Amino acid sequence: MSIRTRRCVIAAIVLTSIGCQMGNTPGEFAPATSPQGTEVRVTYERAGRSTDASGELIEARADGLLVLLPRGFTRIDYDAISVITFGAPGGSQRLQGVRTAEERQRLAQLSRYPVGLTDDQVARLLQARGQERLIEVDP
Repeated sequence: MSIRTRRCVIAAIVLTSIGCQMGNTPGEFAPATSPQGTEVRVTYERAGRSTDASGELIEARADGLLVLLPRGFTRIDYDAISVITFGAPGGSQRLQGVRTAEERQRLAQLSRYPVGLTDDQVARLLQARGQERLIEVDP
């Protein structure tokens, strides 16, 4: 093996080992170590009024986010969301609304139920909390 080839192999090994050490590990990312979804802070507009709310991201649905807020399970329509901040590998992220399918998929991956919930499962969650129906936030 030539000296040049050895240097290339050594450089590749060094770079690979450095790359394996960068970023968060699952042990440092709360959703990977517990059954909870990511904590989110959402600013939404409703009837011309801006509201801030913080809670656990339960599910990213087709029509909005299902979030467990202190007042109960709440579905927040994507069109009502003006800002959302959430924890993610590598630190906190902030979005100016949730506009794209990629953003929705990213939030789904960080939720408590990344594959979604059936209507029956949502009904059981509501019943367990003593809540009759979802709180709806539409624009």
